Amino acid sequence: MGAGAQSGISVIEVQPYGASAVLVRSALPRGLAAARRMAVLAEYLQSVPGVEETVAGWTEVACYLADQCSPQDEQLLRALTLSAQAALAAPLPAVAGRSHRIPVAYNGADLASVAQALGLSMAAVIAAHQAQACTVGVIGFRPYFAYCLGLDPVLHLPRKAQPAMVQAGAVAIADDMTAIYPSHGPGGWHVLGHTSADRCCQLQVGDVLRFVQVETV
Repeated sequence: MGAGAQSGISVIEVQPYGASAVLVRSALPRGLAAARRMAVLAEYLQSVPGVEETVAGWTEVACYLADQCSPQDEQLLRALTLSAQAALAAPLPAVAGRSHRIPVAYNGADLASVAQALGLSMAAVIAAHQAQACTVGVIGFRPYFAYCLGLDPVLHLPRKAQPAMVQAGAVAIADDMTAIYPSHGPGGWHVLGHTSADRCCQLQVGDVLRFVQVETV
């Protein structure tokens, strides 16, 4: 059985998520404000007895439970609901995100295909990727993978239909976001270039990124 509640900010749903987790979902619209709220929610939920780890998304938080706990436990679901209500009603802390200058060698395998799909030159794609500062909203998918909003709308492009292997440090775009791949592996984003993968572990929610073109990294 799931639980639902009405807070001063949004409706929340608290439901079992597989065999060993609970998903706490808000009705906030996806964006940086919601991401900040989910970061606060994750901290609140982490303190609920039986929760071993929380992972915040854009509008939800996954709570991974201790081995002895069941996601069907009504008492646990009520405790998570009460904690979520308190988190959603609490004032947001001031954000003091750091600024990062990210050097990028724009030599990505998908640069030409992105330019063709968008009807732009490759130089225009590179210029647009550097044009606006982007802000880290969520860290997830894999460790240190930072989803950044603020991408120039001219570069908004759906993810690839077929994922491909991506190098660590790949700088890529998908939908209205940009990101740096922290490790080698499959990915469905369009790779525009590369930077040092070591930068990924420095990024936190609220940090602001500026991409700057360089010849090599």
